[in-house]
Amino acid sequence: MWTGTVARKGNDYQKTTGILRICSEPSGGSAWWYQGWFKFNLSAIPDSSTIDTVSIIFYCSSRSSQIPYAYVRLLPGDPVSANEQTLWTWITTGQQVTMGQSVVQGWQTRGLNIAGKAAVESCLTQDWIAFGLHEFTYRTGAWAEIAGHGSGEWTPYLEVAYTLPERTDISMEEILEPGVIVSAGTIITPTGRWRNRQPHSENYTAWFIFINPAGQRTTLPAIQVLGQRGESDTVLYFSPFPLNDTGRWTVKCSTYAENDIDPNNDVKERYFRVVPQSGGGNFDVAVTEIISPLGVLDTSSWVTPIGRWRNLSNNPATFFGYFALINPDGIRVYTNSVLVNELPANSDTVIEFTPYNVGYQIGQWTAVCSTVAAVDTNPANNWRWVNFNVAAGGSLPKGWHEVKPMPLTPSSKAVKDGGWLTFDPNSGLIFAAKGNKSGDFYCYDPVADTWRELCLWREGVEGKGPAKGAVGVADGLGKVFAVKGNNTLGFWCYHIAGDSWQQLPDVPLGGGKKVKGGSDLVVVNEAGTEYIYLLKGYKNEFYRFNCDSDTWEELPVAPQAIHPKWDKGSWLVYDGNRYIYAHKAKYHEFWRFDLFTAAWDTNRLNGMPFLSRTGKNKKAKDGSSGACVNGAIFALKGGNTCEFYRYDIEADTWTELEPMPEVGSTGKKKRIKAGGDITVYNDHILYALKGNKTRELWYYYYVPQVSSLSGVLQTNSGSKASLSAEFFSIFPNPTIQGDVIVQLNSGINLPRAVKIYDNCGNLKLKFPIQSRVVRLNLGLLSPGIYWLRLDTGSGRPVCQKLVVTR
Repeated sequence: MWTGTVARKGNDYQKTTGILRICSEPSGGSAWWYQGWFKFNLSAIPDSSTIDTVSIIFYCSSRSSQIPYAYVRLLPGDPVSANEQTLWTWITTGQQVTMGQSVVQGWQTRGLNIAGKAAVESCLTQDWIAFGLHEFTYRTGAWAEIAGHGSGEWTPYLEVAYTLPERTDISMEEILEPGVIVSAGTIITPTGRWRNRQPHSENYTAWFIFINPAGQRTTLPAIQVLGQRGESDTVLYFSPFPLNDTGRWTVKCSTYAENDIDPNNDVKERYFRVVPQSGGGNFDVAVTEIISPLGVLDTSSWVTPIGRWRNLSNNPATFFGYFALINPDGIRVYTNSVLVNELPANSDTVIEFTPYNVGYQIGQWTAVCSTVAAVDTNPANNWRWVNFNVAAGGSLPKGWHEVKPMPLTPSSKAVKDGGWLTFDPNSGLIFAAKGNKSGDFYCYDPVADTWRELCLWREGVEGKGPAKGAVGVADGLGKVFAVKGNNTLGFWCYHIAGDSWQQLPDVPLGGGKKVKGGSDLVVVNEAGTEYIYLLKGYKNEFYRFNCDSDTWEELPVAPQAIHPKWDKGSWLVYDGNRYIYAHKAKYHEFWRFDLFTAAWDTNRLNGMPFLSRTGKNKKAKDGSSGACVNGAIFALKGGNTCEFYRYDIEADTWTELEPMPEVGSTGKKKRIKAGGDITVYNDHILYALKGNKTRELWYYYYVPQVSSLSGVLQTNSGSKASLSAEFFSIFPNPTIQGDVIVQLNSGINLPRAVKIYDNCGNLKLKFPIQSRVVRLNLGLLSPGIYWLRLDTGSGRPVCQKLVVTR
């Protein structure tokens, strides 16, 4: 942008850039008379936008005691290149686009009228517009100076509200049929998936084209799509097409929509091969082994994907072998394929694929091997998968391991009442407070095993440091929320990027008790609004804080049952979906709060066991805490014990795990007590503070003793579920977080429901079945590997694998 001043004295004119000066007409024409001008850049606004409102905003740095008045006028040309006299004429005679207003010191806003908005809209194609600031009075001595371009925070600007035009973007996403290899003589149904990438419905035309090995082109009858809803996919089925000529074919799909803004995504093209029919009626190629990668890898490791395939048929087989790597976020980051020609009957081949660097994304990865072969008679053995892990330092032994303790400085205190820790997935850091009435606050880097002192948690209006009842939780969006406890109502937010604390509205006084133990926090994002749920403790008050409105909302109180008191060591966890789980210290009542109904369940869950494997009966007390991951809750009992448990949410059962070691870096026997806390780091690793006047930090590496997937594939009678695809089909598979169609074949009894489990055996979704064609909405599932299970009533369920990608 440019700004400046034009001046006139008699028949003399001058033009400058930078500061804008305006003044009233001097008497007698003996002095200079000033007017200002602006030239604004409009290139950031799309040309076909509709302008809703426009305001010129500028800063008056100084003015006379005599108040100046000015119009904003539209300039018909470029003030930068115009000569002085022409520019003066434009400013003093141009079309008026604001009322005349006084120019006072400080920021000024001038809203443009209808003519001004129309002018901005018409100038979008030239990417700039210019205005004059015309002082029109004859009050001698009235003047003002206005900051111009390059004035830093005082620079004038144009504030424009506009509406983007409806744009069209139809993309051809995926060719689903034909496959990569097709048997000669097959009549296929050409199938593809198209996407409307804009939020409004759209009409378009889709085509399917085949080019045979001789180069002859066949265009199938086009399909007209009318009114496909915005931001959705659709699968189109074209006229059946016979594939007789053997060799390499080309298939090409395209689309046309009027005014499509991105022609680069309109076409998909790939090759496929038509091969002679195999004799003998038995064609079976299987993936038999994933050789690499396996186990636990160090960060930034290079892996060479290797798999083994076997031709189980009586004739040579031609097929493609595929290898894919899926990272912990469920994103397929690596895919490669190799064509195997004429593998002899009943023989193996090992395929080594291009190496890949796993980088620094730690957690559980998945390696997937698959194959595509013409007329394969046993698709159930066409793929195999295995999980492996990436961790800093490579292979981690399971169980408890101490890491670098929390720093002693600045308070020289240890962790005691009010100590807590929470993991922030966005930064990859663990944030921790020492409690013990100190403001010591830190972050811990699990990869580097280092601590860093952060901004002290201030005493604030409550005038106290954090102690009994203090607890915090990270929201993964750059903030850590915390209650201070210590018989106060203090509620705070730590801003990670700015390393600063902000005091928020106090926790409600409610029944008259302040926060002093038995409290806990969880973060829940509901329909785009972030809420911080608080179990206040001591009694059974339950609240949530609306982060958008900065207000507390009262919720149904936590259940009373045996005793109304939720004492020190009570805790909350959120399952990431629908439920908040609450465990009551001392009494081991375990309850579930339904976010959909905003009510507590009436039926209690099984609480943490009192009796441990040592034969001792102990209650959960101060230091007890929980964390939820992969359909399970991991919990410390606290109360001067080292007991540690895993709760299976689906089965409502508790399993005692290896206890945290008593002796750590302090060299003394110390059990978990006040200041103990636990947080999830990734699918397999949890970090915990021991508290109890220590600074010890431990991590626990969890390795399931038996694959939990076996529960999905096991029947009540002990027999295994069938993995054959002959009973039902899933389309599309893999899918992109949307709808899939499940088609039940006639050979299967109609089950009551379809259940979807994750790869750890946890039930994620359940859908009723009323017909043999079922549409499933998978929008709630994160990317990853899942299993669809149908219980048919025959005593043997059937399962199929489903891959959800991004």
